[in-house]
Amino acid sequence: VSHSTLVSVLLQILNKQFYTNRGMTAFTPRDKDPNMVQPGSNGAKGTFQMTHMTILKGQILSFTASPFETDPTQAASILRDGAVLIRDGIIAAVGPATALTSQHPQTQVTDYGSKLISAGFVDAHVHYPQTAIIASWGKRLIDWLNTYTFPEEMRFDDPDYAKAISERYLDLTTAHGTTTMA
Repeated sequence: VSHSTLVSVLLQILNKQFYTNRGMTAFTPRDKDPNMVQPGSNGAKGTFQMTHMTILKGQILSFTASPFETDPTQAASILRDGAVLIRDGIIAAVGPATALTSQHPQTQVTDYGSKLISAGFVDAHVHYPQTAIIASWGKRLIDWLNTYTFPEEMRFDDPDYAKAISERYLDLTTAHGTTTMA
């Protein structure tokens, strides 16, 4: 996996749902000011996007190759004193903590100590409507489907119930590091 792929996947960790669940704002609003020019714009006056930066410090897990195509012990690396610079909700840099904090001395730092910062997990096969019946017991598959699954899924006719379960599902998966589901 390339560095850009890692950065792309890490960005999914920091998506709007992640921020919203923690009472933060993922993207800063644009302020109107007739004298300001938005960075990256064509120079038109009148808009300015405030820049918000955060540095996350911890051990950074990254993948330099596929463990299926090379020695698995060589496929991953850990930067023990690493950091991720986030600018306006987008990962701007990944590297040694000392370098990023010295390059951005005014930036808010969240230090996770020896905890691991990694790309989000991917769950390639989910049944979010079954969130409320996880670990329900059944002798045979058809018994389980008839007793638990089908009645539960019928409850999704109620939009308020469907919304509540979807929010619970997203909170549970995000809390455990899963950021991509299919």
